[in-house]
Amino acid sequence: MLNVAFEYKDVFTRLSKKEKHYVSLPSEEDWRMATNVCDKLGLFYRVTETFFGTKYPTSNMFFPLICDKKLSIKSWEDDQNDVIRNTTSTMLLKFDTYWGVIHDVISVAIVLDPRYKLKLINYFFLKIYSVDSKDEVMRIWTLCIDIFKEYKKKHDQNKRKEQSGTTVSSEGKSSSNKASWQLDIENMISEDGMFETT
Repeated sequence: MLNVAFEYKDVFTRLSKKEKHYVSLPSEEDWRMATNVCDKLGLFYRVTETFFGTKYPTSNMFFPLICDKKLSIKSWEDDQNDVIRNTTSTMLLKFDTYWGVIHDVISVAIVLDPRYKLKLINYFFLKIYSVDSKDEVMRIWTLCIDIFKEYKKKHDQNKRKEQSGTTVSSEGKSSSNKASWQLDIENMISEDGMFETT
């Protein structure tokens, strides 16, 4: 709505000259403030557009957007306008509340994205956490290892259950509830050692 008001800036001036009861003409300072606020709100608009404009959203696509949003809001702390600086403090407190909730999930998702792995986390965490960035990266890395260990443990338990539940038919072939391709894939995965952790 502010964008539309900018297009009609001259109309407000003309209206004040023609209509004596119109006394709410924005000053140049008001227009500068509106421009500044509009630029800052544009960030939220672009992020919201991405979130809701995607048919198949995945958590790894949101990580860079959310990190960029956090860095942008943080940069507003140095704004010359007192209103924006004060508002920024409140926004950062609220943002950090939600950041604490989603931080680990989206960080693990980005590590699992083969395009980025730890590169994107290193890049953004250095900007967000500065001196503590290595600790945060290691925490996420440890979390990923723990998730893989948990997955491997459950995978091994399921495999033992399947093997104990498998019966041998009179022809000597094993039979179970799973299709042969599923068993082949599971055997291939377990032999490949792709779930090994160091």
